[in-house]
Amino acid sequence: AALVFPSLGGPDNLPPLEAFALECPVIAGELSGSEEQFGEAAYLFNPLKVEELTDAIKSLRLESEQWKKRVRMGKA
Repeated sequence: AALVFPSLGGPDNLPPLEAFALECPVIAGELSGSEEQFGEAAYLFNPLKVEELTDAIKSLRLESEQWKKRVRMGKA
């Protein structure tokens, strides 16, 4: 349903970029530089806070229109 990427390293890692190319939603750890690289195309969360990750996963069902927008932005 989505790429969940709670990495503490990066954000110049390829999995999120590959997911964008495949029109797959991305939930990624918010690190220095991740906002600049992913913009609003990814749902960013603090990878050290489990509750933020669960909120992100829940949002896949609860915010479907927002996710469609993110997927379009990621593809672009």
